[in-house]
Amino acid sequence: MLAFDQALQKGPPFEQHSLAQPMAAWLTAALDAGEASVIALAQEQKVSLVCIDELAGRRVARLNGLQLTGSLGILLKLKAQNHIPPITPCIARMRAQGIWLSAELRTQALALANE
Repeated sequence: MLAFDQALQKGPPFEQHSLAQPMAAWLTAALDAGEASVIALAQEQKVSLVCIDELAGRRVARLNGLQLTGSLGILLKLKAQNHIPPITPCIARMRAQGIWLSAELRTQALALANE
């Protein structure tokens, strides 16, 4: 079983929330549903840091005054807090699922994770 799967069996170290108000039309017109939801929820709940990987979503988030991290940033944080073991298998699984990560970004993440 992969490291991330093992960690999730303990229960995810995050919470799920729903929007209290309808999402702004401009968000759904500009971004896919996931990115739009993240930005809308962050604005609604006054959250300053969001996780978005796609370039368009990152631009819109920045324009709305939000700080950013990406999937690799989340993996690094989870590892630092001992929620997951090495991130190398997680990155391999992401790539196997078709998530594109540049070689430079992978190298940086693995160096930060001391892997």
